[in-house]
Amino acid sequence: MNVYESIKASLVASASGMPPSLAVEFGRKVLYPLHRPSFSELEQAVRGR
Repeated sequence: MNVYESIKASLVASASGMPPSLAVEFGRKVLYPLHRPSFSELEQAVRGR
C-alpha cells in the first residue's frame, strides 16, 4: 500500500535528522496525486487549524 510507503518515507527522513515538517513533506510526496493533500492542507492539519 502506498500509505505504508508514505509512513516509511517520513520515518526514514526523520531518523536521518530532517526537521519534522520536511520529514512529513517527504511522506506526502510518496502518495498518489489523487490522494495527496496540498501543502497548505497538510500545513493546516499539522498546525490544527
